Amino acid sequence: MIKKKYLLMIACSLLFIQLQAQSGSVPYKVRYGTKDRELQDLIQLENIDYQTITFTGSSLIGKHFIVTAKEIWKGEVTTTSIIANSLSRKPIADSVFEVRVISKLDEQKNISMHFHFPDLMARKQFKTTGSALYSLRNVLLDSKKPFVTGKRQYFLAHILPIPVPGSPNMLSYCNVDDSGEDVINWGKKLGIPHYIVFELEIF
Repeated sequence: MIKKKYLLMIACSLLFIQLQAQSGSVPYKVRYGTKDRELQDLIQLENIDYQTITFTGSSLIGKHFIVTAKEIWKGEVTTTSIIANSLSRKPIADSVFEVRVISKLDEQKNISMHFHFPDLMARKQFKTTGSALYSLRNVLLDSKKPFVTGKRQYFLAHILPIPVPGSPNMLSYCNVDDSGEDVINWGKKLGIPHYIVFELEIF
């Protein structure tokens, strides 16, 4: 439930969440915001979503990665695009693979995103409904599933909140996050007019 999405972000800005490795999986942790207090103040002032996702493990070395985005309008996937593909570059050379994602609504209410990978940066802009309530969520973390190499998995999602049952004047992001693993059908199931799902594969 929200008055402002950054009520949650303030509480989580310096919180590290570590998922323990399961058989065949790659451990990862997520940090919201930045450790720098002054920079974090600026991030909140500018309504910027900022996440750092760090994968660790020797199994990463020598692998490539691909990130794709699916735009979903009125419950239907209308566009699929490649955000980043490392196949034309050198493979991952370290046991630590860090992804920094920065997202902000521009003056035209479009979503402007920057993806920072080791030795690669990608930018992408997405049209929106015109709402100022879009929020970047970590679908991988919310799923509580391990990340497995060689498999494309839901990674992030830019979503809108939905009305709280019984309290139509209140909106909630958590009700979307907790609605289940069928991310691609959130629009049909929850009535979200538009959202963007990002998938990551390390292979």
